[in-house]
Amino acid sequence: MGAGGVCSGVALALTPLFARRALTLETLELEPAALQPSEVRVEVLTCGIGFAQTLMVEGSYQIKMPVPFSPGGEAVAVVAEVGTAVASGRGLKPGDVVIVNGVPFQEEAVVDAGRVFGPLPPETDPLNAPPLSSYNTALLALRDRAELQPGESVLVLGAAGAVGITAVELSKRVLGASRVVAACSSEEKIALCKAMGADDAINYSDMSPTEFREALRTAFPNGVDVVYDPVGGELAEPCVRALANYGRYVVIGFASGGADAAGAIPQLPANLFLLKNAKLVGSGLTEWVNTRGKGQPLTDMINEVIQLSAEGRIRSRATPFAFDDLPEAFRALRERRVVGMAVLTTQHYANSAWGGEASKL
Repeated sequence: MGAGGVCSGVALALTPLFARRALTLETLELEPAALQPSEVRVEVLTCGIGFAQTLMVEGSYQIKMPVPFSPGGEAVAVVAEVGTAVASGRGLKPGDVVIVNGVPFQEEAVVDAGRVFGPLPPETDPLNAPPLSSYNTALLALRDRAELQPGESVLVLGAAGAVGITAVELSKRVLGASRVVAACSSEEKIALCKAMGADDAINYSDMSPTEFREALRTAFPNGVDVVYDPVGGELAEPCVRALANYGRYVVIGFASGGADAAGAIPQLPANLFLLKNAKLVGSGLTEWVNTRGKGQPLTDMINEVIQLSAEGRIRSRATPFAFDDLPEAFRALRERRVVGMAVLTTQHYANSAWGGEASKL
């Protein structure tokens, strides 16, 4: 993964066997690239880190990256310079705060204008900018794949993670769910989920599957309409059993397996879906972006998320890490110590008004 015009950045060199924790962090000093008419030069403020990137650097992701490589994804940045075609066509200007897709973890970059979204409202702290991939994942799963209707109930597993907390928010504050129950692994995470809109929560950290099934019966006496599952593992079957008639079970991922994601793929009894007239639905954002979501549908979804954030209907929660602490961020994600989105902050952020305010806290 990469983009031109890097002034400084990081690359992770992995062992040939992708041994866990066998990461070497290197800081690269590269010459700035020339700016083309359709490109934008940005100074990166924050970089979001997802669980999929943790799997990628450990070699457990379904897409194997050649090493060495620089991981990355989504960043919040300040526009430093725009190409001539961008200035006349997009209206972006230096000083705008934007969200950039497909950027390696680096402090400066030159990117195609098609990967730049915004600008964000000028008062937006980059740490509170909406993580587009997380909100898009939840919107696709809940609205498009599960076809969640106002007044229905939702169970969110892994509810305090990046794609979990966005599902809690969107279900309750945007899509009109009547009851949202968050399932997560600590009292701190439960408190966050309730603050973000959950009506109730279940701490499953010490529960057996049987105990979890009983907790779900209490939470949803008449069954749950939609289960949103980015976790997988042994708690999946109790969730299927908790479905209401005509319920939908949406598979997002298998985070409970850590580096062994395949080990967390549950074996679900198909007869339960038959008896309940229920649906087992997959929801993969990457696959959607490359097919039905390509082009305008994705752009529309991104603009919708930015608008919801500007209106205050959604608000993200981040766990920040310094730019040089990338290995620690990966460890924290793997060990489930991150609440909300894991975010790297660069020196540009530290030097900004936002970084100055954060340092006083």
